[in-house]
Amino acid sequence: MKNLIWLLFNFFFSTFIAQQNLVVNPSFESKTSCPTSESQLSLATPWFDAGTGTPDYYHSCGISMDVSVPKNRFGHQTPHSGSAYVGIFISDGLEYREYIEAPLTGTLITGTKYFFSFYASLADTFTYSSSSIGVYFSSNSLAVNNYSPIPVSQQIQNAPSNFFDSFAWKKIMGSFVAVGGERYLTLGNFNIGANSPSMAVNSNQPPYNTARIYLYIDDLCLTTDSLYNDVYTTVASSSPFDKEEIEIYPNPCSEFIQINANSPIQSISLTFPSGVKIHLSISSGKRSLLVPLDNFQNGLYYLSVHSDNGIIGKRILINH
Repeated sequence: MKNLIWLLFNFFFSTFIAQQNLVVNPSFESKTSCPTSESQLSLATPWFDAGTGTPDYYHSCGISMDVSVPKNRFGHQTPHSGSAYVGIFISDGLEYREYIEAPLTGTLITGTKYFFSFYASLADTFTYSSSSIGVYFSSNSLAVNNYSPIPVSQQIQNAPSNFFDSFAWKKIMGSFVAVGGERYLTLGNFNIGANSPSMAVNSNQPPYNTARIYLYIDDLCLTTDSLYNDVYTTVASSSPFDKEEIEIYPNPCSEFIQINANSPIQSISLTFPSGVKIHLSISSGKRSLLVPLDNFQNGLYYLSVHSDNGIIGKRILINH
């Protein structure tokens, strides 16, 4: 009976985790067609423009070099995961704004705490950067008939000192308690110009426009699970692994866990529920590993396995 309970728990928990991200098309991979020019966010259904600003959609299948990846009109950046991302102006020296909006997979529950994250990178043809970007969750669409800052108090706001650069994707995280009924997500700069700090970060780069600030956006995640949010895209759906290509067992586990992969394993790590990550010492290059778990307390962890084919992860339960 005990084994049956654990099997049922693992089945339902794995199903729950697979449905955790409440953002539809979170890395903009799904599309109705390949982009041919700028201002085609709507191709990444169900995303749309929240206002009269014109966000851009970039994909590796882009017909025009202007909207391709990794090189496009505003710079050179590989997607954080997969083959696509979007781009928005968060400042132009005046009050022009671009916002992206989409319905969620369901309605948020009153009094429930949600965790949200996304990745952003400054396009490298822009001299100035800003930290002014946030997200607002609403019960109705926030779309407006202008391109000015939308006057709302966003639930999650990037830290004022956390400026973006063009060298790497930066993850923005935050949490909030839902009022209840929220069904839409809108992301952009909701602050007026006076409250949008900026600084020069690409002083050696010939600028596209010294007054404008443009960000690439990728991999959004909304969930009630803080650990899942913390490691989201570490186990990105764009991983080259199929389920049959790696084995991690037993689960629940006690003294050890067995890992079998189709390519050499380079590193493995365990992430605690608190978000602390421990890199485990291994002999790289092996396709099969037996990992001892004697020094770990009982609880739920995220196991990440990095092989020559990519990164994949799985929630495991340690129960000595």
